[in-house]
Amino acid sequence: MALILPDKKFSQIPTAEKVRLVAAKLHEKQGREIVALDLSRQPTPTEAAVLVTGTSARHAKALADAVLDMCREQNIEYLGMEGYKGGLWILMDLNDILVHIFQGEGRSLFNLEGLWAGAGRLDTGVAAEEVPASDDDFEDEEE
Repeated sequence: MALILPDKKFSQIPTAEKVRLVAAKLHEKQGREIVALDLSRQPTPTEAAVLVTGTSARHAKALADAVLDMCREQNIEYLGMEGYKGGLWILMDLNDILVHIFQGEGRSLFNLEGLWAGAGRLDTGVAAEEVPASDDDFEDEEE
């Protein structure tokens, strides 16, 4: 008798490929300074972290929304998000990847790259010089 396994709820995309998918989506939405850190040998509960800078709270939220949409499209496990309302630092938990979306000086203030200085870099598939320079599309509107 053959064992029939149920369909997996989420796709089993390898971490490195998932990092490239997330980075590509962030790049497409004009995220800046996209960096992926290999945390597999660090004392963290995750395999990798993707860091990106947005130009405003509105832009940071747009980046988070784009990643969330990509997770739905690719059937990638999404466990939760913090910081969306304020937009200064949005943390997205994709199980084996944490996505940190900063705006303004928040990235240098929290200095995650310094915290995980011993972590290696992962290939994002996005060249730093390809990041668009214009932030006109994401200016915060006057209320």
